[in-house]
Amino acid sequence: RKILLDKTEVRIKNSKSQSTSWFPGHKRAEDIVVSWIEELITKGGQPDDALFPPDINLAHEQRLTRTSRGTVEPWKTDASVRRAFRNGCEEAQVNYFNPHSTKHYLRSVRDEICRTPEHRQAYSYNLGHETEKITEVSYAKMTDARRDAIFRTLQAGNVVIEEDKGLLLALREHQLTPDPPDHELALKLDDQRRLNRKQPK
Repeated sequence: RKILLDKTEVRIKNSKSQSTSWFPGHKRAEDIVVSWIEELITKGGQPDDALFPPDINLAHEQRLTRTSRGTVEPWKTDASVRRAFRNGCEEAQVNYFNPHSTKHYLRSVRDEICRTPEHRQAYSYNLGHETEKITEVSYAKMTDARRDAIFRTLQAGNVVIEEDKGLLLALREHQLTPDPPDHELALKLDDQRRLNRKQPK
């Protein structure tokens, strides 16, 4: 579950080698990649071949099964990547999303996954950013729909800050002693959370 990008073999932004681990929370995408690898193997793919062979190799699968063939090299340009994204969007009947939109998506779900500043820093490094500030400045764009959803939560009083989340979790895991003030506050937060759930939207 790790991709090694060697600057001597592939074009990388800022010409710096890096390793990228698979991002958590995307089991469906992982299953697709694993299934694709299994399909390549059945077609004659070898461990050193490109994960995404050039179109000609896929159109003429006998190229993969030749015993005397060399290593299958990856695409030389990103044109095929853009075409794959365009075809995928057309198949899903959605507007076109370019390959770089993947980074914007990963940034948009970061705070649902990361619970500490150190988690967010690791997440930024995994995106290939030297600092978390790059992630924030370049990829923290908010859509109108997301803003509206947040404000509906604010208006309904459903906001739970990180410290309160910790108290609620400790209460759920029976880690709080029945002494004030933390236990009492956690009970109030839990009651409020239950009340908010019952209120009509």
